[in-house]
Amino acid sequence: MFKTLRAKVVGSFILLVIIPILIGATVILTQIKNTEMNQLNIIHTQMTKRVASEFENYVNNNMSQLKHLTDLHNMPFNTPANLKDKLTAQIMFNNNFDQLIFIDAEGNEIAHVHRFKILPIHQDKKYAKEMEYLYPKLNKSMYFGDVSFAPETGEPIADISFDVRDLVSKEFKGVMITSLRLKPIWNLLANISVQPGQQIYILDSDGRLVAHPNPSMVLRNTIYKVSDETITKGITGDLAYICYTKIDLGNQLFTIVSEHKITEAFKLLNYIAFIIFLVVASTIAMCILLMTYNIKCIVNPIKHLAAVAKEIEGGNLNKTVDIISHDEIGEMSEAFNRMTKKLKDNNMQLQEFNIGLQKKISTEIQKTRKMEQLLFEQKKFADMGQMINAIAHQWRQPLNNIGLIQQYLHEGFHSKKMTVEEFDSYSQSLISIVQNMSATIDDFRTFFSANKQKDRFNVVHALKDFLKLTSAQLDSSNIKYSIECKACDNRHIYDVNSMDLICKNTEIEILGHSGEFKQVLQNIISNARDAFMDHETPSPAITIILDVTKTSVILTFRDNAGGIPEDVLPKIFDPYFTTKDEGKGTGIGLYISKVIVDDHFGGRLRAENINGGAEFILTLPKAPAKFEI
Repeated sequence: MFKTLRAKVVGSFILLVIIPILIGATVILTQIKNTEMNQLNIIHTQMTKRVASEFENYVNNNMSQLKHLTDLHNMPFNTPANLKDKLTAQIMFNNNFDQLIFIDAEGNEIAHVHRFKILPIHQDKKYAKEMEYLYPKLNKSMYFGDVSFAPETGEPIADISFDVRDLVSKEFKGVMITSLRLKPIWNLLANISVQPGQQIYILDSDGRLVAHPNPSMVLRNTIYKVSDETITKGITGDLAYICYTKIDLGNQLFTIVSEHKITEAFKLLNYIAFIIFLVVASTIAMCILLMTYNIKCIVNPIKHLAAVAKEIEGGNLNKTVDIISHDEIGEMSEAFNRMTKKLKDNNMQLQEFNIGLQKKISTEIQKTRKMEQLLFEQKKFADMGQMINAIAHQWRQPLNNIGLIQQYLHEGFHSKKMTVEEFDSYSQSLISIVQNMSATIDDFRTFFSANKQKDRFNVVHALKDFLKLTSAQLDSSNIKYSIECKACDNRHIYDVNSMDLICKNTEIEILGHSGEFKQVLQNIISNARDAFMDHETPSPAITIILDVTKTSVILTFRDNAGGIPEDVLPKIFDPYFTTKDEGKGTGIGLYISKVIVDDHFGGRLRAENINGGAEFILTLPKAPAKFEI
């Protein structure tokens, strides 16, 4: 996850310190906020219920007082003038009533008094179809009408009506309508002790403001719709905490709202949050300082140590670690410098040892090369002996023929019986035999030529020249041989009786020393001849197969000498390895052959067993094509 030590330290501080602190602070703030919200809800709920209770008491007390007046006192319902006086006295006694109206049983207005207006009796006004009259008459209960605002003062007025009946007979006498002033509630709200930013007000069923500690808010005919959200815009447009309680007065629904500005309601919470923020910020700052200190005192020295180690790994042993402290890291740096110095000293000793070793190796290589050259020369002399032996076999028959011709010429000369034609014929035969023997000498000289210049030569011609020298020796050992040329269209097959055939394929050319090539052939044929003798093969035969590819010439020497043991086969090209008895082989013939083929010709020499024998395969690169200028 973290690739560098610095990233691990930073990541550890973030994961193990900073994130837990932030999570803890968030949990604490959330818990405090929930507690503050619960406390606000309790306080504001209690306050709205208290105001609701006092508001209900205010309405009920005033209505009870008026109803008690109509029930206990003998009201002159049938005398409008006297009834008006009674109502006037009541409205003067209780200033909470704005006006009082009495309607008889038929729905006619009998008496109408106002708090500060002098009104005539309106006997012609009918209430028989009005809800203020019908609801109390039919339901025998109070009717709460819509809240209206007095045009003179702008204060809210609640119209309330109730039925009036005889106490004994329960006879319906009429309906009393009163306009209850709600302004006294303003004083109630103004006298309530509230917190800064808090205000309590009352809304009617239509959301109109009917009571507020600030009278101007009511007089502006303010309308506010209460939302179900706890935190929303308040009546003044500011974001606030809202808590409300509804009062059901008959068919009217009043809402007591307690509103607290967020800035004031959560002032303590914001203060606590600020303190927590300071604590968290200070803690994080201290953690960052501690992390920076750790990076500077621990990570950076280790990083410097790693950088020096990389330079030392690159070979700069003169680089040392700066000691910037005397703690464990300083001790490790000193130990690293001591180790580097020791490594430098060992490296110098190793270089000196390598220089001496290189000198020894160079000396040994020179000795080995001289030894190999000596072995090459020894092998060349051994091969020369074999070739001389082959020439001896090759010359035995021609020399015998020369002796016979010379004896015949001697006898013919002394007997005077030989004709000139016969003499010329025998002389021509002698010249032909001598020329063939001279050609054999030329082949022998070419075989052991010391010329080191690489030349292009035809593999078929070189192979035929080599077999001319060794054919007599192979014949004396009763070894049959043949050459199969797969490179030719007619697939020539050469045997001992058709050595004069010439392959016309001029593409079978390689680049190198023909003498070394013939030396390789000599070693392979000699090993086959020795294998025939060791295994006493009844019908020894060697098949030489010549094939070509686009880039190579392939020569395969196949015999029927029984093959090479599997445990011996991987070692036959090792120097000085031989399975022959002591004095019969040096074990360097095949090694030298492989060196010639692999190194001098750039080819490959390998051996493998086949059914009834073994085969040696020479793969030699073709000579580059000639370009005519």
